[in-house]
Amino acid sequence: MEAFLSHSRKDIELVNRIYKACSRANIKVNIAEFEELEAGRLTAEEIVDMIHRSRLFLLFLTRNVVDSIYTQNWVIFELGCAYGAKTRPPAILKDIYVFEPFQQINYPIPYLDYYILFDPEAEPHWGFIEDILITEREYWSRIFPLLFGQRPSDRIGIRVRCGECGSTYTLLSRVESFLCPTCRKEVSLR
Repeated sequence: MEAFLSHSRKDIELVNRIYKACSRANIKVNIAEFEELEAGRLTAEEIVDMIHRSRLFLLFLTRNVVDSIYTQNWVIFELGCAYGAKTRPPAILKDIYVFEPFQQINYPIPYLDYYILFDPEAEPHWGFIEDILITEREYWSRIFPLLFGQRPSDRIGIRVRCGECGSTYTLLSRVESFLCPTCRKEVSLR
């Protein structure tokens, strides 16, 4: 199983943590850096291919992503490729996970399946993320995963439909309220 990691290169500690978590979950991580494109070691087509091969698309939305117009553009390009792969024929089974620090960032993400608010400094949060990755790999490693009922992430999460924008996704964090990742309006679960 493969995952594509969309991120800012300035978040190297975060990238290393998720890389290790994916390795322990036996998930191959695909990472593309803008500098590789500039140097001619990687093409946009190769990035699209990495995204299409990956069952999971993991977007880490941080201040470093939003503070760079180049990074913003690449993240949205990568997200659009992931969404297009799962919605346009021939559709590819793919899950889009958005991870965002509890200090939410005012940057809309138009497409996602799973949303996780987390503290990058908290070890229990990394353990939770690793558990999610392991259960996803186990689920998709079955011969006919779709016949086995509800997905592990769906069982532990809360299905949210934003009253403002109508976006639907599964929230995998225990919070009473948060900003919708799509429209950035407050969502209350009380």
